Amino acid sequence: MFDQRNGARTNATLAANWRAKEKIGALHRVAISARGTARHESGETSKTTTTMSAALNAQIGEQGPLVSAVVQSTNDDASGETRNTNSLRVRALQRFDYGSVTASYGYSSSETEGKKQQYVWTAQGNAIERQFDKGASVQVIPNLALNWDGEKTRVNAGASMIADSGQVFGSKFNLQSRVSTFSDFTAEDETAQSTRVLGSLEARYHVTKNAQLTASYTDDFQGRSDFSIGVRGALQFNPPRAGRLPDEGRGVLNGRVFLDRNRDGIRQAN
Repeated sequence: MFDQRNGARTNATLAANWRAKEKIGALHRVAISARGTARHESGETSKTTTTMSAALNAQIGEQGPLVSAVVQSTNDDASGETRNTNSLRVRALQRFDYGSVTASYGYSSSETEGKKQQYVWTAQGNAIERQFDKGASVQVIPNLALNWDGEKTRVNAGASMIADSGQVFGSKFNLQSRVSTFSDFTAEDETAQSTRVLGSLEARYHVTKNAQLTASYTDDFQGRSDFSIGVRGALQFNPPRAGRLPDEGRGVLNGRVFLDRNRDGIRQAN
């Protein structure tokens, strides 16, 4: 991938995943994963980043919250200077009819920034969506967040609007934009720092069934923006599914059946 700010970027990833067949005590859908990533960026300042992480995901009970825990260690080597960072993230998500509530805790320790911790509680409503012709759509998602970093408490409220072109420009070309705005109600003054707007625009062109060109632009409307282009592809190793007509007198019957207890040949409501 090529980025106009950093030049070429090379990524290598190795991952392993395990999922439990049955529940373990009160934990349902238990999954454990391990991941190792190496990333090299060339340009004016060469940088290599290696990351090792382990994660646990589960659900408490059948209808309880989804919980996850991630332990991560990152090593950054930029122009001969090395920096190590260790972190722990714990998250719980509970869904309701009106939306979802998320609680998370984060802890990090690094040689340059010391130790930090953060608690975040977020309530997000269900998306208000409007569908248009050819798969185009617009969504508005409201949210409320409470953040405590060990010293200060912030309350942010805002909304995100997502627009998707669907197949308005054809089956191969797609545009998706996102605009998010949020305000800090605990700020003393109503300034640009207490109300922020973030925007992004992504274009995708499907060259073939398994390859696409992408271009992405992001802007915080405060002088910081980014533009990148890339190529995404996938290799399918499994052979395509082959179908043939059934043999004479054989086949698959699709339909609905019901139990006719009184044998009158009529389906009753009960």
